[in-house]
Amino acid sequence: MEDVEKLKEFILDYKPNVIGLCCQGRALGYQKDLQEVVTALEQQHQIDPIAIELVDPSVARLYKESSRAKTEFPSYKPEQKMAVSIARRLRDPLVEFAQLCNFSYDITNLPWGFLKKFVSTERLRDYLYEEFIVRVNEVGVDLNFALEHYHYQTMVQFIGGLGPRKGDALLKLFKQNNENIGITNSAYHELQSWQ
Repeated sequence: MEDVEKLKEFILDYKPNVIGLCCQGRALGYQKDLQEVVTALEQQHQIDPIAIELVDPSVARLYKESSRAKTEFPSYKPEQKMAVSIARRLRDPLVEFAQLCNFSYDITNLPWGFLKKFVSTERLRDYLYEEFIVRVNEVGVDLNFALEHYHYQTMVQFIGGLGPRKGDALLKLFKQNNENIGITNSAYHELQSWQ
């Protein structure tokens, strides 16, 4: 009961738009219980509706064991690292999946279905990286945001023509010079014309 009160207090303090629930074990039972708590809070305190989303934990499981998670959150328990990954996946799934595109090729360890065994790891990796380049270039990358947020930096490698080494070198260059990347209107239109 004490945990439920802490949860209510947290929801009232932070007023989230969505709550992510790792869909493993008794997730459906927890979802119903959580929905009752949220509905009661929405009615009692007249807060905006809060969605409760079940999230597949496969990305979070890989993230919690990664060197990236150990660097970002050295003092966190594995469950806390998974919670961070689930929250990030709800916020921006492309960024969270892109984190798994590293030199260990963690992205190929996701459960891609029963046909995965018929595709070599190298071929799967190449196809996935190609698709990441297409998707990242469709949505764009905010380099200033990448400089400020470690988890977002993996997106830079998918900017057309960069790749992981040039992307890292570009970020290091901007960090060394303490530069904020300002793009003029004409430069922006010139960059757009390359697509």
